[in-house]
Amino acid sequence: MRMESLRKFASRNLLTLLFIGVLIVTLTFVFLIRPGTIVVPEDYPTIQEAIKAATPGETIFVKEGIYYENLIIDKSVRLIGEVANKTIIDGQRKGVVIKVTANGVFIGNLTIRNSGLAAAIDAGIKLDSVENCIISNNIILNNSNGVLISNSFNNTIIKNKITANRNAGICLQKSDRNSIVDNNIEENEVGLSFSSSKNNILRKNIMIHNKYNFGLWGETPSDFVNDIDVSNTVNGMPIYYIMNQNIFVVNSETFPIIGYLALINCSGVVVQGLNLNNNVQGILIAFSQNITLKSVSLRNNFHGISLIHSFNNIIAESEIEENAHGVWLDSSSNNTISGNNVEANTEDGLSLWYSSYNKILRNNIEATGGSYSGAGVYLASSSSYNSIIENNIQSNFYGIEVWSSNNTIQKNNIKANKRDGIYLHAYAEGTIIRGNNITDNFDGTYVESSYNIFSGNIIANNFVGIYLYFTSDNIITENNITANRAGILFEYAYNNVIYHNNFIANIPEQVNTSPAQSNTWDNGYPSGGNYWSDYSGVDEYSGPYQNETGSDGIGDTPYIIDEKNCDRYPLITPFRSEIDTSSNI
Repeated sequence: MRMESLRKFASRNLLTLLFIGVLIVTLTFVFLIRPGTIVVPEDYPTIQEAIKAATPGETIFVKEGIYYENLIIDKSVRLIGEVANKTIIDGQRKGVVIKVTANGVFIGNLTIRNSGLAAAIDAGIKLDSVENCIISNNIILNNSNGVLISNSFNNTIIKNKITANRNAGICLQKSDRNSIVDNNIEENEVGLSFSSSKNNILRKNIMIHNKYNFGLWGETPSDFVNDIDVSNTVNGMPIYYIMNQNIFVVNSETFPIIGYLALINCSGVVVQGLNLNNNVQGILIAFSQNITLKSVSLRNNFHGISLIHSFNNIIAESEIEENAHGVWLDSSSNNTISGNNVEANTEDGLSLWYSSYNKILRNNIEATGGSYSGAGVYLASSSSYNSIIENNIQSNFYGIEVWSSNNTIQKNNIKANKRDGIYLHAYAEGTIIRGNNITDNFDGTYVESSYNIFSGNIIANNFVGIYLYFTSDNIITENNITANRAGILFEYAYNNVIYHNNFIANIPEQVNTSPAQSNTWDNGYPSGGNYWSDYSGVDEYSGPYQNETGSDGIGDTPYIIDEKNCDRYPLITPFRSEIDTSSNI
């Protein structure tokens, strides 16, 4: 941001804060019923009827009681309760309790509870495409979202108690220049979150005992330009929302108490030795580069670490455990993630979206996912040319799940994952799987894409070693395929090339073809085909037609797989691969 823009932003924020200071004083009053005020239930039996009868600028005063209504405020009125904890609007678990579609509405001194439960649309109060509204001194509880602000600008949310809502306490969606001040936000799923919302001011908000206290999302640099100071706290510790700073250190000496950390448009920062828990992101890095995170503990966050449009960063030697997602990269490339313990995250360990040329090295990625989904490493859309090397990927639902092309998976220990050690979806063409130990999974590798290379892997003790499903033109060579229920299973898979592999004691089936499609099972003569532990032929002859005198290490008769497939040159002894499978795991 240019200096002149920063001055304008600071000047505007100063005026806004002065206005908020006046509001804090003026909102602490006992309301006096004046002539012309509409009183519920004296003048109208329901609040909605009172709103319908009111003219813009009028006040509707609601006496103590429980009102089972879902309100639409479509004109600029002031809706004020008699006593906040005794004047209750109950939505009866249907839709939005109070939906505001007019500018300049004031809502105060009410308890607002029991909206419907739709996560994206239901709320205690919803500001829908409005401006200059004030929500003050309310108790907002047991809704889907407490306050949902959508496409709305220049509103003030001040001095509310927002508690026990099923999703967010306060949620901003594409809403700019709002002031959120002095709210107590407790025991919600998410305390306060922004999505693509900018130039908002946060002051003196207390977020405590929410599952995820605070966080924000965005896609452009301006989405992250907000004024959030250390008067905002999560579980009693300040939020540090740092923008446009370079070359400094964040550790227990420079920042002794810290509850949430965001680095926005920063460079050259070293973050070390912090414990950050119970937020939407433990650490948010957006539009930043050359950041080093080391020896950080991140637990019970939605994302342990989020990198958004950030490049050339290092995440190293950290404990990233018991989050929903351990590390999340969005449109972030040329980062290195190494030497971390990524364990017991409930969705994915490492997730890459639109992120290429990253290195994932020597991490322990374990016990990730649930009963039906989740991967130790998840490469989503448009995440190519990433290297996954020398990691221990164990006891997840999927070990590695890939939706993008041209990635390298090399020298990893991929073991005891509930479903597939490696799952290549249809768009994961050009993947290189080389020198891995893939053992004790349900399927060692499940393949829906074509033009991949599998070489030098140990594939053992899986239900199926390699499962090829509606795929072609893969090269499978120099692998030890041992003690699986089926070594390779082909389902409508054709034109694949399989040679110099050792098929040993896969019982009951070395290979299953369903139905039979043509594949190539050798590399010609004299290179040969594969070693089959159940091959019963002899080696007395040599030559391309095995009719010349003298043995040549190739069986004299083909190994028959089915009516369309045979290994013409089965090897008599196991093939010795020179591919290096050693690692520093």
